[in-house]
Amino acid sequence: MAPSSTLRAYEEEREGRDIRKLRKPVVEKLRRDRINSSIEQLRMLLQREFEEQELPPKADKADILEMAVRYLAERMQTPAPGESS
Repeated sequence: MAPSSTLRAYEEEREGRDIRKLRKPVVEKLRRDRINSSIEQLRMLLQREFEEQELPPKADKADILEMAVRYLAERMQTPAPGESS
């Protein structure tokens, strides 16, 4: 391999790493935004059930997820009206 092609390959590799380093925080922020948005939507969808369970107004994400899991588990155990066993 000629010295110039080795240098070019090294520069391309370094440029690729630099681009990934720049993109990583942006991709991570988008991922966190999606998670936060989904948790907020979940909280809004289950607002009535959360009021019955006395969810604090400033509940953290883990509280919302735990209560949603508990609610869904209860719903799966209770047959819907009109369903026969």
